[in-house]
Amino acid sequence: MKHRFSALLSCTVVAVLMLNACSSSSGSVTRVGASGSYGTGPGHTRPMPQSGKVDLSGVKSVPIRYERTDGRGCNRNYTVLGKNYEVWNGMDSYIEEGTASWYGPTFNGNKTSMGEIYNQKGISAAHKNVPLPSYLKVTNLKNGKKLVVRVNDRGPFVGDRILDLSEGAARYLGVIGPGTAKVRLEYLNIARDGSVKNAEGSPGSTATSEYQGPLKSNSDTPVSSSDNFQTEGGFTGKSGWVNPDGWISFDNAPVNRAPKVSTTNTAVNYNQAGNSASAKGYYVQMAATSDPSKAQEICSMMAKRLNTGVKVQTVNGVSRVLAGPFTSEAQARSMAEKARAQGASDSFIKKF
Repeated sequence: MKHRFSALLSCTVVAVLMLNACSSSSGSVTRVGASGSYGTGPGHTRPMPQSGKVDLSGVKSVPIRYERTDGRGCNRNYTVLGKNYEVWNGMDSYIEEGTASWYGPTFNGNKTSMGEIYNQKGISAAHKNVPLPSYLKVTNLKNGKKLVVRVNDRGPFVGDRILDLSEGAARYLGVIGPGTAKVRLEYLNIARDGSVKNAEGSPGSTATSEYQGPLKSNSDTPVSSSDNFQTEGGFTGKSGWVNPDGWISFDNAPVNRAPKVSTTNTAVNYNQAGNSASAKGYYVQMAATSDPSKAQEICSMMAKRLNTGVKVQTVNGVSRVLAGPFTSEAQARSMAEKARAQGASDSFIKKF
């Protein structure tokens, strides 16, 4: 996973930027005009208009509905890391190609810019300029996969990335392994009756039964969703699928922001003997499975490959292989990259 340095801007006058950086609202609300440079980013920008209708034929989608955008505090212009961003209020057309990344455990359970509780397993996204909420058709230009996501957050604020996907959306689009992907974004202009003004065709089997919306406050339960996110491979169990090389690549366990550890198995800890799996800090999760013996096998192997402390933590019947703890996110990020290079391609950071 490529981590974003992002702002989770609440719909209030004061905005909060994650990772202890400061952001603020300029207090002004603008309407998209005819001037400004095309594309996502800081400064005076505007959306590139679409040349034709958005083709939704057979595209999986979150439930699409009309939602009011104007008047929300999160749709005021804002400042992050000293850069000013304009919100494209009043937009009706937008297309852009660029790099998308994804974000998950570090932000799971925190408030999005709209004030909703972020659910990493849901199908959502963060964008710097579109009004919130918005709906975007996202196409992975490498593998051709398409998905309609609901944008309810601000970001990413790293480099020239144009979108941050939730883990659920990134997994369907095939972005989890590489961490980033070249994508095309197409805006859906929703009418008050729920129809899409600028689209043709109808979504395929919509993600209604798979969609996990934002979490309820102080709860692991989505506002409106099924209990399971069904992956493209059809799994709804807790251990996901197993890659040909034996790696368990998807943790489909229920979202737990502060998990209660039912059992803890500690494997050989080469560099950090004595640390328990519940010690606070940053961890790198490399695998998850409902088979404890498989988890221990992976744990021992990765401890040798990484030459660092690796443990198995079992919560609600799911055994997770964790490296750590690390005192900083930078250390964990470096170890996650190393773990991916050693075969754990879906490694990501968790904070306890």
